[in-house]
Amino acid sequence: MDQQFYSIWRNLYIRSIITKKVANNKNLKITLPYLEKNLNSLKNLLANDDLILITLFLRTLEELKAFLKNSELVQLIDTLDLTLLTEDIIPSTIELPKSIVKYVCINNAHPSILPDSTTDLSLYFCQLQRNTLPKGLKNLKLYSRFPILEPDILPDGLETLLIQESLIENSVLPASLTSFHLDGDAGPLGENTIPPSVKTLKGFSDLESVSNIQLSKDCCTKEFCGLLNSHQIELLSQNTWIKIIRVTFEHVLMPGVLPPQLEDLFWAASCSLRQGVLPEGLTTLHLPQLHGYLERDVLPSTLTFFKCVYLYFSPDHSAKGILPDSLTTLEVSTISNCQAEDLPPSLTNLALIADQFTKDIVPKSIAFLTLSFPKPRVRLTLDNVPNLTKLKLVSMNQPKFFIIPRTVTHLITTCSILPSFVPHTVTNLYIEALCNIKHGTIPWGCREVTMHHERPFKEDEIPWSVKKMTFISSRCPNIGILPQSVTDLNFLFKPGRILPTGVPSFLNTYKMDGILFSNVIQSHSIDENHSQENEINYSSCTVL
Repeated sequence: MDQQFYSIWRNLYIRSIITKKVANNKNLKITLPYLEKNLNSLKNLLANDDLILITLFLRTLEELKAFLKNSELVQLIDTLDLTLLTEDIIPSTIELPKSIVKYVCINNAHPSILPDSTTDLSLYFCQLQRNTLPKGLKNLKLYSRFPILEPDILPDGLETLLIQESLIENSVLPASLTSFHLDGDAGPLGENTIPPSVKTLKGFSDLESVSNIQLSKDCCTKEFCGLLNSHQIELLSQNTWIKIIRVTFEHVLMPGVLPPQLEDLFWAASCSLRQGVLPEGLTTLHLPQLHGYLERDVLPSTLTFFKCVYLYFSPDHSAKGILPDSLTTLEVSTISNCQAEDLPPSLTNLALIADQFTKDIVPKSIAFLTLSFPKPRVRLTLDNVPNLTKLKLVSMNQPKFFIIPRTVTHLITTCSILPSFVPHTVTNLYIEALCNIKHGTIPWGCREVTMHHERPFKEDEIPWSVKKMTFISSRCPNIGILPQSVTDLNFLFKPGRILPTGVPSFLNTYKMDGILFSNVIQSHSIDENHSQENEINYSSCTVL
């Protein structure tokens, strides 16, 4: 009966229907000695959740041969990293297992030894020849620098491709390609170099390589990243295909330089804006080193996200109308010469990380507010923000003269908090700092709590209204005294010890680092006589 239950539960589709939850894939990265020593523990781990992916690092040819001789070990591995630390070359006579579909190879292996069942491959400093890559390959990362990428090298079914630096000719890229990332110089790309199937094009560090290329209208992500010199900046306006720019400019941009179709701009260098520099249609703008006063008609009317460090408005003119009415998110460290009525009514997300400010800067339309309190004695109330539901407090210590509005339902805080500071209206509490939980720290009515913990809990310190708890510290709490109202428990860390025998029976969901476990599975699959020292940690981690 138990075996039948296991076979059904191992099916991801069936389990997702039963639990109505699907855990994220998690990687466990290990070496061969660890695999051999903890084989039984790994089997128990995989019996609980088939979403766990195991990557095995092999560093010598002897380790590879020993691994291939043991079929029991081979069956557990999803990804094989053949990064040999010796000068040994893996001979072409070695047959790698078909059950492993992901490989990482550095210089020691020829691609011809990989089975056709391989779907994911990363190659470092390897020579490629025609018809040597696996036929079933879907995702390929080439970190080698080839003089020229010739036809018939890439398999027909390839979907994603990253190339560091190679000369690409026409009809080299397969028609099945949907994502193309070029990290380096590929020489001028011709009109027919990029197949019409490509939906995502990004990562170019040399603008001359991609100037005036022709792309299909279906290509939805068109991103350029890199460092531009004075000559390449002049090419920007000619590349009308670019929609996203992540780049450092070496001098001041003039009007008409940026491509007119640009939607997303990250401008890292020191800059000041003038009218006509930013194209109409821009929706996202991040200027870490913006300086000077922000003038009227500088920002496009389509802008929805604006982030900078210093936002200065001229004291000689009103700031009202300078920020566009389309703006919904504003993140700044310091803002000057501006009042709440000067900000657009469309603004719902505001982050103010400043030394000192007053409530007069926060408009009534704000729903999510981020505030900093470098000085804990800052006096501030937010009774004039009726729509505020989510609040983040950035501070080293709890602000002593600050009252959280009763409209707030989600609270995020980086400081340790005292009892009665959080109002009973908060249903979702996230405490990023180490905190000693006492009676009254978590208010009655709170349903979800994410926190660090510094000492063991005492009874009645966690209210019975809490349904879900997440722990993000490295210490393992005494979860046995949690109230029975808690049905979902999640650990976002690598615990110092294993907890399956200490899991309360009233839990419906039990996760470690996103991996889903079930009380029923644990009671059947974990051997009670199995020593705790031999068990592994359920976590996405590297074990060497």
